Amino acid sequence: MIQKVYKLRFTLLGTAFMLLSMINNVQAQYPGYNLAMVDIVIPESKEICTPNDISISVILANLGERDYDFSIDTIGIGYEVISPKGIISGYLSIRSGGLLSEAMDSITLISGFPIIDAGNYVITAYVISPIDNFCCDDTITRTYYFGMIGLPFDENFSGVNMPDELVSMYLYGVNKWEVYHPVVNDPVQPNSGTGMLRFAGTFGEGAKLTTRQIDLYGTSNPTLKFWYYHDSTSSGTDASNTKVYIVADEVASQELSVRKGNNIHGWKQYTVDLSAYTTAKCVFIEFESLNMSEQYIDRILIFSCDIPVTNYFATICEGAFYTDSNFTNLTQAGIYYDTLQNINGCDSVIELTLTVNSVYFTQISDSISAGNSYDFHGKQLTTGGIHYDTLQTIFGCDSIFELTLTVTSVGIAETHCNASVPRVYPNPAGEQLRIKNYELREDAEYTIYSVVGQVVMEGVLPCRDALQCVSTIDVQHLTNGMYFLKIDGKTVKFVKE
Repeated sequence: MIQKVYKLRFTLLGTAFMLLSMINNVQAQYPGYNLAMVDIVIPESKEICTPNDISISVILANLGERDYDFSIDTIGIGYEVISPKGIISGYLSIRSGGLLSEAMDSITLISGFPIIDAGNYVITAYVISPIDNFCCDDTITRTYYFGMIGLPFDENFSGVNMPDELVSMYLYGVNKWEVYHPVVNDPVQPNSGTGMLRFAGTFGEGAKLTTRQIDLYGTSNPTLKFWYYHDSTSSGTDASNTKVYIVADEVASQELSVRKGNNIHGWKQYTVDLSAYTTAKCVFIEFESLNMSEQYIDRILIFSCDIPVTNYFATICEGAFYTDSNFTNLTQAGIYYDTLQNINGCDSVIELTLTVNSVYFTQISDSISAGNSYDFHGKQLTTGGIHYDTLQTIFGCDSIFELTLTVTSVGIAETHCNASVPRVYPNPAGEQLRIKNYELREDAEYTIYSVVGQVVMEGVLPCRDALQCVSTIDVQHLTNGMYFLKIDGKTVKFVKE
């Protein structure tokens, strides 16, 4: 085994020692040229709040026998950062300096990379050298986690250890907030789950429980809820209390002060509105406690009331009512809203788009000679009078037809032009439909309906003179079938073929 000693040219928060242990023992030296990516370095922050931007560097090592002179053999270093919001990439060309055999150096890729969103940042760096004899160590990837608490955060302390999102520390004395699982006979039992937090400090001791940075930026109506145990039997001189502070961009604001002894006994829920802190970059919560006797906290819940909107659609027929679990007796078309609340008190919006389809009523007047029959939607009528039939439109709504049928005696002459019912011919019609009636007024409007009551054609018929009121309608574009012509307040049936 060949023992190698590397010349370190930098110092970076102890990273040098890590790198020595990583590449100190190399079994063989690569012949020729070989540049290797050894590590990606991101300075670790010991603060609760992560900085708004970070510096990203790489450690480049020369593991080959030959020295590198970058002014002669230019190299390139590329990088890609996959963040929760997208991908950022770049490339550096290094044309000066060099790297001796068995030496390493630190190269800054990005001096101020913005950190805004919580989540994983996957960083990949690679070196490109045309004379590199060994390429398997040219690329390295590291995942950096930006550890803000995302919403919702709900902790009931059923685990054994303090959750990573919370930091417990001493203020005065030797006790602090700790996860506690009581036995069956303990006087205080958890409000939810199997565990709770206990500050077992004695008289005069103090402790602080702090959340890590919370991602409130841009949220809607964020809220903190927690449960605190009161003991109404405690001494009147027991001043044990917990104060709740919201620290936003290094400014602390006291929101609550809860005293253990009062007229309440048992668990009580407390709520803190966090809406005032949604524009702050760094927000965390502190529970600062002073003891004369034990204190307990159970379940810490932080959530955002982002308002979801649920859209759905419904259709009714004209004259009907629409009712469901959210709306009652709606009759008009339009958009309707209802607001609901979940168990955390957050709103959700229901949006209903209601469509009202028409119900059609069509009146028809016609006549037949005695002994003949009239085809009324498949029914053969032979008697005069008023007859009704109901069909359904393509939307499932009723289309009602009223037929006034007159039966004339055999041998009576055809009704004259001034009769009350228009005459149409030919019937069945091909390309044109003619209308003849002395009572037809000038500029009389007409409408043609399908058998389900839909308007398929509209127009105006002029009368050429008082004695010869004959007009023509071009119906060649209509599909074959039965239709109803309404003109001058009267309706007649015709067939297009």
